[in-house]
Amino acid sequence: MKSRCITSTKLFCEYDEYDENCLLNKVIKTSIQYLIKSPRIGSTIKVELKKLILYFSKTDLIEINEIRWDQLIFNRNNSSYKNIVDICRLILEGLIVSDEKGKNKYKEFLDAKKASTIYENFIKQYYRKHYPMFKATAKTFNINPNGINYIPVKRTDIFLEYEDRMLIIDAKFYSQILEEGYMGMSKVISSDNLNQIYVYVDSQDPYKEKNIKGMLLYAQTINEPAIDICYPMIGHEIFIKTLDMNSEWNTIKSSLNNIAECFIKDNWDKKRV
Repeated sequence: MKSRCITSTKLFCEYDEYDENCLLNKVIKTSIQYLIKSPRIGSTIKVELKKLILYFSKTDLIEINEIRWDQLIFNRNNSSYKNIVDICRLILEGLIVSDEKGKNKYKEFLDAKKASTIYENFIKQYYRKHYPMFKATAKTFNINPNGINYIPVKRTDIFLEYEDRMLIIDAKFYSQILEEGYMGMSKVISSDNLNQIYVYVDSQDPYKEKNIKGMLLYAQTINEPAIDICYPMIGHEIFIKTLDMNSEWNTIKSSLNNIAECFIKDNWDKKRV
């Protein structure tokens, strides 16, 4: 500095001191704390969360209604926080907070629409990353070629292509998979869901050449059995499966990989009903 200055000058520096009790850390700790308290979270995950929260021993909790999400600023120095804070926002906005300070009431972890969208996108992005040859997309079907008014557009959740074959996956995220059967009979898969996936498949394979298959892929619920069956439906094969999102990551990967491998080899374990 001295060698490049004609006159005597001074350099003033401003810098941020390291502070564990910053707002972003407060948001993360608060999110972990609420997940630990939530009745919707399994005991195995809670054990891991309790280990993580120990790293935030010098960080305070914050009231959810005091967080101003639009005022959180990310820059080059804290950009690594962006993804995790976005997840925290998703978690905390899934809560109902009472007006009384310090008291919170839980609703469903996320509303049905958000949860379903996340579930659908997770499956689609998994296949995009691990099986790029599938060209995983969502696709809109033209089931109304005559342009009749008031007929809704049909859009699949996940559309996989491989060689001359296609697999249409309709991802379903419900609090309950099975519904009451007719006249008090045993519980059954929703006929609306079956008819919906059938329309998707039949619109792409009207001549029943069997190179297009459909799948209802439900997120596994706690109190219902795992399902893995093949349902022959008017010339088409419809697979009905459950995916346990509360299991270990390797188990989730194995389930999704098994679907992919069966699709590649066109060799399905057809437990028919």
